[in-house]
Amino acid sequence: MLFNFALSPLADISPWGPQENPSLSWFGLTEGQYWIQIEPHTLLEYDDRVQALGVTRYCGYQVARLHEDLMGMLPYILEPVPVALTQYISVATNSDWQRNFAAWCDKYDRHLDLANYRKVLDNSIMWKANRKLDLAYLSPAADIWIWSDALNVHIEWDNTGKLVNGQPAWTASQGACHLPRARFMAEVHEFHWQLMTQMQNRVDSIRSGACFDRLHIDIDQLANEQKQRELTLELALGFKPHTPWQWVQDSSAQILGAKGYEQASPRSSNM
Repeated sequence: MLFNFALSPLADISPWGPQENPSLSWFGLTEGQYWIQIEPHTLLEYDDRVQALGVTRYCGYQVARLHEDLMGMLPYILEPVPVALTQYISVATNSDWQRNFAAWCDKYDRHLDLANYRKVLDNSIMWKANRKLDLAYLSPAADIWIWSDALNVHIEWDNTGKLVNGQPAWTASQGACHLPRARFMAEVHEFHWQLMTQMQNRVDSIRSGACFDRLHIDIDQLANEQKQRELTLELALGFKPHTPWQWVQDSSAQILGAKGYEQASPRSSNM
């Protein structure tokens, strides 16, 4: 599988809430580890030296978080990035843009034209943020982008600056791969239904009495949420974003020209 996970045994899951009234929700019951397997690379796998400090081999968190974020990204992942803009998102070619983005932000006089500043900023970064896996809850985080062109889905990562005690945090430092759109979607479906199936089994076990002493679990709420979670893939596939690609192109080009930037030029933007 591309998106892999292992749920923690029920007995090993720590309850939430105050000690006098502990509880667990559907989200909390998905505690476990997860990782992304792109042979020969394993994303979200901690380096051996970090594991020696006592952390799990893979990202340890609620698996529902990866699922939620992937479902939120999916419409944008499947919206093809125009060929002219792939240079700004690919880790192999976006270094010039990153440098010029920092220069543009430093040089732009926001007091001169705040509205245009915000428009250019939003147009140039939000489309990429929609295609970046949100891992800010980890310390350190990992930088992973997932995007597509007309034929393939691209998965790229750059964790070169992610350190723990001066050592690389992740086994996968920097790289990229691509796979056909149909295969990527098959992997997404597999991940979704593997998680839904295992969580349905977990809900059934809890309903049958596999529960924790003195722990509050709302069985009806758990079952209802299970049904809602099963619909999330269908809902994600039903949403069709419409990124304003021409605005993105114009804003990115303006930032890329930051080296020769003049303060008057942003005001002349015809966006």
